[in-house]
Amino acid sequence: MTHPEIADAGIDAGTVLRVVADATGAAAAADGPDARLRALLAGMRALGFGRAVLEVRDGAMERTLLVAEGFEDEAAVRALPETLVAGRVWRRWLRLLERRRAQVGLGAGYWLDLRDPWARDEFGAAFGGAAAAGVYVLAARGADGVCHATVLLEGATGAPPAEPVVQGIALLASHLAHECVRTDLAALAAQRAERLQRLYDAGGALTRSLDAQEVVRELARQVARLVPHDGLVVAHPDLERGIVRTAIRQIQGIQRPRADQPLGAGPIGEVARTGVTVRVDDYDAARSPLAAADDLVGDGGPARSVLAVPMRVGTQLVGVLAVHAAAPRAFGPEHEELLRTLAAQAGTAIANARLFAESEAERRQSEALVAVARAVGASLRLGEVLRLVLRHTVGLLHTEGACIALKRDGWLHVVAGVGCVELLAGVHLPIEGSLLGRAMEEGAPLVLNEVSRHAQSVAALESVAPIQKTVVVPLRTAHGVIGAIAVVNRAADFGAEDARVLERLAEQVAVAIVNARLFEEAEASTREWQVSFDAIAAGMAVLDEDGRIVRCNARAAELLGAASPWALYGASLDARLAGRDETGRLGHAMVAPVVRDGEDDEELPADGTAPSASALVRAALRQGAPARALLRAADGAAGERGPLTPDVPGRVFDLVAAPHPGGGAVVTFDDVTGQLALAERYRSVVETTGDAIVISDRDGRITFANPAALALFGRGEALLGAHASELVRADDAEEVVQRSALGREGQPQRYEVVVVRPDGAERVVQVSNAPLREVGATSGVVASLRDVTEERRAQEDVLASEARYSRLVESASDAIFTIDSLGRLTSVNRAMELATGHPRATLIGQHCSAVADPRDREAVVAIVEATLRGERVRRELRYRDRQGRARVASVITSPVVEHGVVDGALGVVRDVTGERRLAEQLLQREKLAAMGQLVSGVAHELNNPLAGVLAFSELLLAEPALDAASGPEARELRELTDTIHREARRAARIVGKLLAFARQHPPQRAATDLNRVVLDALDLRRYALRAQQVDIVLELDYELPATLADGPQLQQVFLNLITNAEHALVRHAGERRLTVRTRRDEQRLFVVVADSGPGLTPEDRQRIFEPFFTTKPVGEGTGLGLAVSSGIVREHGGRLSVDVAPGGGAAFTVELPCVEPPDDAFVVGAESAASQGSIG
Repeated sequence: MTHPEIADAGIDAGTVLRVVADATGAAAAADGPDARLRALLAGMRALGFGRAVLEVRDGAMERTLLVAEGFEDEAAVRALPETLVAGRVWRRWLRLLERRRAQVGLGAGYWLDLRDPWARDEFGAAFGGAAAAGVYVLAARGADGVCHATVLLEGATGAPPAEPVVQGIALLASHLAHECVRTDLAALAAQRAERLQRLYDAGGALTRSLDAQEVVRELARQVARLVPHDGLVVAHPDLERGIVRTAIRQIQGIQRPRADQPLGAGPIGEVARTGVTVRVDDYDAARSPLAAADDLVGDGGPARSVLAVPMRVGTQLVGVLAVHAAAPRAFGPEHEELLRTLAAQAGTAIANARLFAESEAERRQSEALVAVARAVGASLRLGEVLRLVLRHTVGLLHTEGACIALKRDGWLHVVAGVGCVELLAGVHLPIEGSLLGRAMEEGAPLVLNEVSRHAQSVAALESVAPIQKTVVVPLRTAHGVIGAIAVVNRAADFGAEDARVLERLAEQVAVAIVNARLFEEAEASTREWQVSFDAIAAGMAVLDEDGRIVRCNARAAELLGAASPWALYGASLDARLAGRDETGRLGHAMVAPVVRDGEDDEELPADGTAPSASALVRAALRQGAPARALLRAADGAAGERGPLTPDVPGRVFDLVAAPHPGGGAVVTFDDVTGQLALAERYRSVVETTGDAIVISDRDGRITFANPAALALFGRGEALLGAHASELVRADDAEEVVQRSALGREGQPQRYEVVVVRPDGAERVVQVSNAPLREVGATSGVVASLRDVTEERRAQEDVLASEARYSRLVESASDAIFTIDSLGRLTSVNRAMELATGHPRATLIGQHCSAVADPRDREAVVAIVEATLRGERVRRELRYRDRQGRARVASVITSPVVEHGVVDGALGVVRDVTGERRLAEQLLQREKLAAMGQLVSGVAHELNNPLAGVLAFSELLLAEPALDAASGPEARELRELTDTIHREARRAARIVGKLLAFARQHPPQRAATDLNRVVLDALDLRRYALRAQQVDIVLELDYELPATLADGPQLQQVFLNLITNAEHALVRHAGERRLTVRTRRDEQRLFVVVADSGPGLTPEDRQRIFEPFFTTKPVGEGTGLGLAVSSGIVREHGGRLSVDVAPGGGAAFTVELPCVEPPDDAFVVGAESAASQGSIG
């Protein structure tokens, strides 16, 4: 049905565009490719056409999808697939239309008037034979020019469509082609995804088995699923041997085995040689050389298509996978890609299966070799070993026989044989000319599968052992080739793998032969050793790991009291050397240290359980070298039982223990009781003496040192061999040389030297030496050395202690003195001189009360008397300093006792004047604090009545009657009321300032008006100043800038200066004037407080700012006001100074830096001082 707006040929372009837009919109909203194609086809019909047929086509122009619109009968639509022409007809149609484009071409398509005979003949059946007046034929082509769909549109009339309609159809045709391309791509993606999944499944199936044949069968199954074919071959070409072994061959799914074939020039041979895929689309012997040399199809029936791909792992060819089909061009690029992928997966799986099979074979061979090695180790008899090895060899290689020949005197002696060559045992073969000899000479395996070709080498053995196949391997040892082993005859040919296995067996055989020969030699050596062992003069025993005797000689049996060596086997050497009591305690003790290589090593413990023979053995095993010791056994036979005590004599054995290579130890021992008795006596004396004893030879080198000497010199065994002059201080070396020379000449010497130890420590020793005579001649010098370092050090310590005591006393800050029994000073320290102002020479000899204040001298005498009675006294007394001023001191005295009698006293004096003053000042500060609290309370109490006075005076001043009254009485009343109000306000300000001053302010700097701070401080003392008739003169610079400062702290400074001036003026009989002046000098601000009082002396001006210094009478001042004020000013970066005021008196100047405050700082005391009026 046509679009309602397209009713005639006068259609306009806008209408067409709207139709195209509606159709493309409907297609975009449609679900699925069929619906989108139907929407586009409906849009074409809407441009003025009747029935419409859309056929989507593949590359061969065959229909893949049919869409029809405009057919009223549904049965006609269902019949269309049978009535429409085939793809090959459409290919011809499109060629015809293109050739006649000049006549029928219209836009992107072709208009055919079916009234034309040619058009009716060719396209009359376009709508399935239904009648039509005209048809518009359109081929929807993509960007590549390929036709993706054909469209037939039935014209409503015989006239062709208008130009706008043709353009609209062209637009819809491009959308139609795009949709077909997208549909094809989606189908291709789905197809490839399915193919990848099948390949994935095939890869998993191929890797499930480690059996190579099973992998090949699974490969055939997977190829049948993915690549249609009529026949399949999996072959394993052998390029070296030139043959092809067929692993599997299937024709129409049925296996058709094939024997090994020569490697020809067919497809399989071509792939094997080149490693390149071979695809033949027309497998005809007349046209293809590969088909002419066929090695694939054979009797598999006629084949027109062949595809063969290599199966590789890396660069190694595993096999060839090939398929063939009866139809030509049955395999395309897609099939080739699938087959290559499957071949690659199968190649890896087959390679893994082969590796697994090889590892399994290697494992079985290793197990067999282990069994051979175990069997070889079970016996050391050569004949037994060789027969056992040959039986295992025959079983492992599945042969009929095996033999072993050993080289002896230029011949090969067959020492053992089994199976078919058993009769060869005992035969002597020449090395040259025999197969066994040939393998020995070449030193490499000999593999022969046709021995008949070497008839000369085996001719002599034909009658004894017929040999057809053999493998011969030389027997190698570290000393060269000793023989050969051979296996003979089996059904299968021998290969390199068999030779390799036989080589590994030959290694075991060679070891077994060497071991057996060594065993035979060891037996002979053992017999010789036994004779020598029994002939040793000393006792010798071989011990196992538990210390038990496993072998000993005759001398050992004699020393241990046994009838024969066999009687000691299994016995403990400890138990035989010394008896045990019921507790198991060993009955012997070590009497000499273990020695190694002739030098002392570590000394074993001797606590009753060790050392013992077993302890000596452990020491030797631990060192890995021989250890030597002396053991003492109880009296009687060596094996006598019973405990051993120090007072019981016994025999001494000299033992040497050495590790045995086979485990355990070898111990040699002998009775040395007689030789050691004398040496023990002298050794005890030398080693137990506390003095060091050394012996030096004629060259002055030490040859012996007892333990005390080793400890003295601190050099251990390094002391032996050292020259005596090397052991002392350098300035003593010459004296040692001279004294030693005199000693060797027979003159005993006695002198003292300083010994220097390796760590640098020095020891003072007294030396006594004498000549050492041996066999009537002097062989050296024996010296006895006594360490006197501690004695000398004690003497020095006493002197140092006395000096240290004197320094401590002299450097003490407290005065220290001693007195005799009469109270006279016998010693004083420097602090005593400084405190009293008298030199030491003046003080000593005076009575101690002479330095005390006259008021306390009787108390001093009482303290001395109490101390001399043995009491310890502590008192506070007064004394006079160098200026004659009285000061308070704390005195502690203690009695000095010598030989139980008090013959003097020791005193310690500490000046506590400052501490007393601090206590008084603290009391005064507490009083001032209480006064401040009182002032604060009074100020609060005054605020209430002042508030009433101010309120009522304001009411009176505001009374209208008072304003209306006239006359002198009224004016006087008003003046009095105004005076009351003004004075009440003044009193309120004073109370507020008292409260502000008494309040605790945290330190805080802000913009401060110094004039205001000065006036506030002055207001606090104004009444007192007026009461004392003091005139106040203000000279304030009202142009002073604000400065950054702590106002309350500065107010405290100014109040202190004003108060001090007030106190000075009260005691002054002359003019009483207080002047307060402020000024600025560049960046410095000055506040001067001056009085007309008596002033200060130069000495007082120097000390006026010292803490606790005051010029006021006792009880009126603390001496801290000016010191604190000076500190506050210094904290502000300023300075407080004092000078003589003009006309007399004192002038205190506060100098402060002018610090510009921040812009937003609030100015403390900013109210102008001028507005407050002057104070006079």
